[in-house]
This record gives sequence, C-alpha cells and structure tokens, in this order.
Amino acid sequence: VITLNDSIDEPDQEFNLNITASTNATIGGPSFASAKIIDDDDEPSFSITGGVAEEGQNVAFTISLSSASEQSFSIQYATSDGTATTSGSDYTTTSGTVHFPASTINQNIFIATNDDATTESSETFTVTLDTPLNTTAVGANGNASIDAAAIIGTITDNDMLSAPTGKSMSFIVLYQRRK
Repeated sequence: VITLNDSIDEPDQEFNLNITASTNATIGGPSFASAKIIDDDDEPSFSITGGVAEEGQNVAFTISLSSASEQSFSIQYATSDGTATTSGSDYTTTSGTVHFPASTINQNIFIATNDDATTESSETFTVTLDTPLNTTAVGANGNASIDAAAIIGTITDNDMLSAPTGKSMSFIVLYQRRK
C-alpha cells in the first residue's frame, strides 16, 4: 500500500487489509493485516491579533491557528490590567476557552469596555493565551504551540474637553505669517 505525503495535520490513521481470494495460491494463517499511517505534519501554532476600540465598545481580538488541521484544538485566554483597570471600571475582566473545530483557522473574542465621562488618554490592557490543547484524541501527536502569547488592547477616549459648569475656557492661537 502506497501512502501519500501531505502537509495537513491530522490524527494517525489505521486501516485493515483483508485477503479474500487468491490465484494459484492458498490463503493460510491470518487472512488480514492491520496498518497504521503515522502523521508526520507539525500541529499548528496559535497567535492573537487585534485590539483597538473606543470606550463603551467591544475590543475585538482574533485568535488564529497557523494552518488548517483535521484535528480540533482549544486554548485558554485571560485579560490583565495595564493602564486600563477593572477597578477603574475601564473594561470587564474576561477569561475563557476558545474551541477550534477541525478546519477552523480563526476565532474572535470580544472584551467589553465601559464608557465614562472622564477626559483621559488612551488606556491599555493585555490578553494572554495559555494552555493550548489538541482535543481530537488522547495520544495525538502532541499539543499545538503558541507563537504570539499576548497582545495589548487599547481603549481610546470619546470624551470632549469641556469647561466645568459655570466656567469658561480661553485659548491663545499663535499665528506666524509666511514670507
């Protein structure tokens, strides 16, 4: 039996050969044999991209596998504070597991941000990937790896600078005439 080499990550495959008839020979002993094709392709690796939104909107991130696979995978993710904090009500702490059914390359996650009335600079938080797992079968080739384990999410401000109630603001505009 000739097998074909491919570049698709897949589980090892088993098949049986049955001898049912012969010409000029007698079928003796066992009339069947089992064979196993061992996959030699690397499992895909995970990475994460994305992450800018105005406060009050969801920050979208894309978790990707480096290549399609006939196997299923999952990976855990979690947020952590940067200049944006959950105690400061900038965003909602989030963690979970993303599942990749066979042939799926991209999955999205969304992190909720909170709108406030404070004029401020853009703020950041981190989303980190952890614990990649091949969920197809126990004893598969191994687990996927992580190429890019973390990404910064940015929350941009949507508040206008304004004068306090009952107060005014003044600006000095400098102008230089060109010769």
